[in-house]
Amino acid sequence: INAEVNTRWGGKHLFYTQDCDNFFVKHLKIDQNGRNRNYTQAMGASLIVNKTKNSGAYDVTFYDASDTTSQSSTPQVLIIAKDVTDDLIGFDALIGGVDGAKINKCRFSMPDKNTRCGFAIRLLTDFLKMRSRDSFVNVIKNCDISDNEFDGDYFWNHVELAGGGTKFNDISRNRFTGSGLTAVDFDKGCNYNTASFNTVENWTFPTNQVSNSNV
Repeated sequence: INAEVNTRWGGKHLFYTQDCDNFFVKHLKIDQNGRNRNYTQAMGASLIVNKTKNSGAYDVTFYDASDTTSQSSTPQVLIIAKDVTDDLIGFDALIGGVDGAKINKCRFSMPDKNTRCGFAIRLLTDFLKMRSRDSFVNVIKNCDISDNEFDGDYFWNHVELAGGGTKFNDISRNRFTGSGLTAVDFDKGCNYNTASFNTVENWTFPTNQVSNSNV
């Protein structure tokens, strides 16, 4: 699937796994065609996983995200849960949790050395309100991110787990090459998550972050 370059996207995602269970995208290549679009033609993630159980992606190539003129923090795969509408303002998602999402045997690739996409995968619950981890009703839990290959430049992280409601997820047996601040980032209050048996090779620091005093 090759995303057409036009002005109609308005930040919308390509695939929505929302308000349904047991839904998987399989055996595809999803090309966002990022090298040929600018900010006015920007789109969201290739896949959003939200308000669902046992859903995700298997044997999918996620390719060429973002655009040429902005540095987007929208990932290629967005796994997100919300308790109320104004959680994580800027990320359009339904109120609901994610249980048992799986991203397995997929490939994440950025085809050039321009670090214009922030993340390959983000698992996000609210972190802006500085809430207790016990206050979350809708959480992201029991997710399995395993046996994937990540190859490319991302100006933040290849995989980020963030927010107090992001818990009991496993990142295992993945292979990471390219550049980023970290291959796997446990951030912003996430808890009880694990990363094991991952391989990081030929890793470099993102060039656009060299002069950033906050990293």
